[in-house]
Amino acid sequence: MTQDVIPYTFIALPRSYAHVFYGLSEATKDLLFFLTENILGWHTDRKSFSNGFICSRTGISESSLRRARKELAELGVLKCGITRVAGRMRVLYHLIVPPTTSPSRPEKPAPVEGARPAPPRQPRRGTPSTGGTHVKNMQTTSVKEQHQAPHESEPVQKVGKPVEVRDLTPPPTPDDDSSRSSQKKPDLTEKQMRMSAHLESLGVHRSMSRRLVESKPMELILAALNRLPFRQAKNPAAYLVRELLDGGYGEVPAVHAARTREDIQAKRKAEEVEDQARREREEMELKQHVEGVLAGVSVEDRRKLLEEARARVGGWASRTALEEGNPVLRGALCDVILERWPMGEQARMVA
Repeated sequence: MTQDVIPYTFIALPRSYAHVFYGLSEATKDLLFFLTENILGWHTDRKSFSNGFICSRTGISESSLRRARKELAELGVLKCGITRVAGRMRVLYHLIVPPTTSPSRPEKPAPVEGARPAPPRQPRRGTPSTGGTHVKNMQTTSVKEQHQAPHESEPVQKVGKPVEVRDLTPPPTPDDDSSRSSQKKPDLTEKQMRMSAHLESLGVHRSMSRRLVESKPMELILAALNRLPFRQAKNPAAYLVRELLDGGYGEVPAVHAARTREDIQAKRKAEEVEDQARREREEMELKQHVEGVLAGVSVEDRRKLLEEARARVGGWASRTALEEGNPVLRGALCDVILERWPMGEQARMVA
């Protein structure tokens, strides 16, 4: 006997969920069953799950899961949020159990003012089981309906003061299209027509170009057209219309043309030539200064200067730089001379 008892392993499904269950898609049904089992089955109303866990348990895809969440949220039985569990983001599912409501009865339409009230319904005499009485009552009712039909079809006439019929159509406003079309537009002059055609060629709409040439001075339009190439606007026609409607903008600031690659290379080459000429001039001045110092000293002083220069070279270079014209020795000799007789002191020394 105890084996026939149903074990207590089922969960309670809210009646409101049963009402919204019909008409749901398969993925939405699977999600609703999963949430009911894993949330309400644990006596709580919210719990967080990952998308992969729900998809593995229910067998639906992630796109179907997102659509099912949206469908349940629109029905008012689910709210979703984001939470962090063990350093990972999870979707927080909050199940809402709406109150169960009985099907609402259709409300009776409100009676129309002035309409004839319906006659009260006559109680039925007899039952279908009585046979003749029911058939006799049906025949009597049909005869009465035939006599009452002409009277019900006639309109109800009331005697009183005649009602004056008024035209409830509002008068046309100045912004109305009908009144605008009825008004004759003023003719444009030849100059205005040429300016309107020029604006249309730039991309301005025909109605807007006509409006601009009619309402704005011709000098303002010409000034805006002259400044337009220097505005660097992405949409020149829209910029021109906006400028004219705003009354014109200021003068265009001076725009410096961007240097091209050829200009940069030419400038760099000129600088290199100038530096080379400056270095050659400095070398020539240094050479003249050293030659002037050596020419102004005695032979003994010149020999001492060479020995000091060889001592500064040192090492293996002193053995190779024995001749006076050696570049290494010549450089060391220039350093010695510049230390004792800087540039510009040669004249005083010679004098």
